[in-house]
Amino acid sequence: MVVLDRFKVEVDADKSRYLLRVEFADRPDEERQRNFLRKFDQSLKEITNEYQANRESLRLSPPVLNVMREGWHERERKRVVQGGHRIWVFFKEREPPN
Repeated sequence: MVVLDRFKVEVDADKSRYLLRVEFADRPDEERQRNFLRKFDQSLKEITNEYQANRESLRLSPPVLNVMREGWHERERKRVVQGGHRIWVFFKEREPPN
Protein backbone atom coordinates (compact mmCIF):
# COMPACT_ATOMS: atom_id res chain seq x y z
CA MET A 1 0.00 0.00 0.00
CA VAL A 2 1.19 3.49 -0.87
CA VAL A 3 0.30 6.29 1.56
CA LEU A 4 0.32 9.92 0.47
CA ASP A 5 1.20 12.79 2.74
CA ARG A 6 0.32 15.59 0.30
CA PHE A 7 -0.64 15.84 -3.36
CA LYS A 8 -1.65 18.31 -6.03
CA VAL A 9 -2.90 17.71 -9.56
CA GLU A 10 -2.04 20.32 -12.19
CA VAL A 11 -2.81 20.65 -15.89
CA ASP A 12 0.09 20.74 -18.34
CA ALA A 13 -1.86 22.25 -21.24
CA ASP A 14 1.19 22.49 -23.52
CA LYS A 15 1.65 18.71 -23.41
CA SER A 16 -2.03 17.78 -22.91
CA ARG A 17 -1.52 15.87 -19.67
CA TYR A 18 -1.92 16.04 -15.91
CA LEU A 19 0.97 16.46 -13.51
CA LEU A 20 0.52 14.65 -10.22
CA ARG A 21 2.75 16.16 -7.54
CA VAL A 22 3.03 13.82 -4.56
CA GLU A 23 4.76 13.73 -1.21
CA PHE A 24 4.64 10.14 0.01
CA ALA A 25 4.46 9.35 3.72
CA ASP A 26 7.09 6.64 3.12
CA ARG A 27 8.73 7.00 -0.28
CA PRO A 28 8.06 3.80 -2.26
CA ASP A 29 10.52 2.32 -4.73
CA GLU A 30 10.23 3.18 -8.42
CA GLU A 31 8.15 0.12 -9.29
CA ARG A 32 5.53 0.99 -6.66
CA GLN A 33 5.54 4.58 -7.87
CA ARG A 34 4.82 3.39 -11.43
CA ASN A 35 2.03 1.14 -10.13
CA PHE A 36 0.58 4.05 -8.16
CA LEU A 37 0.56 6.25 -11.28
CA ARG A 38 -1.01 3.45 -13.36
CA LYS A 39 -3.77 3.03 -10.73
CA PHE A 40 -4.31 6.80 -10.64
CA ASP A 41 -4.75 6.87 -14.43
CA GLN A 42 -7.03 3.82 -14.40
CA SER A 43 -9.15 5.26 -11.58
CA LEU A 44 -9.70 8.50 -13.51
CA LYS A 45 -10.76 6.46 -16.54
CA GLU A 46 -13.27 4.53 -14.43
CA ILE A 47 -14.88 7.59 -12.83
CA THR A 48 -14.71 10.07 -15.72
CA ASN A 49 -15.98 9.04 -19.15
CA GLU A 50 -14.52 12.17 -20.75
CA TYR A 51 -11.06 11.41 -19.33
CA GLN A 52 -11.28 7.84 -20.61
CA ALA A 53 -12.33 8.99 -24.09
CA ASN A 54 -9.55 11.58 -24.26
CA ARG A 55 -6.92 9.07 -23.13
CA GLU A 56 -8.12 6.42 -25.60
CA SER A 57 -8.14 8.90 -28.50
CA LEU A 58 -4.66 10.13 -27.46
CA ARG A 59 -5.92 13.71 -27.15
CA LEU A 60 -4.71 13.46 -23.56
CA SER A 61 -1.29 12.03 -22.76
CA PRO A 62 -0.63 9.81 -19.73
CA PRO A 63 -0.26 11.61 -16.41
CA VAL A 64 3.21 12.32 -15.04
CA LEU A 65 4.24 11.68 -11.44
CA ASN A 66 6.47 14.24 -9.74
CA VAL A 67 7.73 13.01 -6.37
CA MET A 68 8.21 16.10 -4.24
CA ARG A 69 10.67 16.75 -1.42
CA GLU A 70 9.43 16.80 2.14
CA GLY A 71 7.95 20.18 3.06
CA TRP A 72 7.18 21.31 -0.50
CA HIS A 73 3.52 21.88 0.34
CA GLU A 74 4.22 24.31 3.15
CA ARG A 75 6.81 26.24 1.11
CA GLU A 76 4.46 26.52 -1.87
CA ARG A 77 1.48 27.43 0.31
CA LYS A 78 3.42 30.31 1.86
CA ARG A 79 4.56 31.52 -1.56
CA VAL A 80 1.01 31.45 -2.95
CA VAL A 81 -0.53 33.21 0.05
CA GLN A 82 2.18 35.89 0.03
CA GLY A 83 1.34 36.52 -3.62
CA GLY A 84 -2.28 37.19 -2.65
CA HIS A 85 -3.71 34.02 -4.19
CA ARG A 86 -5.98 31.35 -2.76
CA ILE A 87 -4.42 28.13 -1.54
CA TRP A 88 -5.17 24.64 -2.84
CA VAL A 89 -7.15 21.94 -1.12
CA PHE A 90 -4.94 19.14 0.19
CA PHE A 91 -5.71 15.82 1.80
CA LYS A 92 -3.62 14.29 4.54
CA GLU A 93 -2.72 10.57 4.54
CA ARG A 94 -5.21 9.21 2.03
CA GLU A 95 -4.86 5.88 0.30
CA PRO A 96 -5.25 5.65 -3.47
CA PRO A 97 -8.23 3.69 -4.83
CA ASN A 98 -7.76 -0.07 -5.15
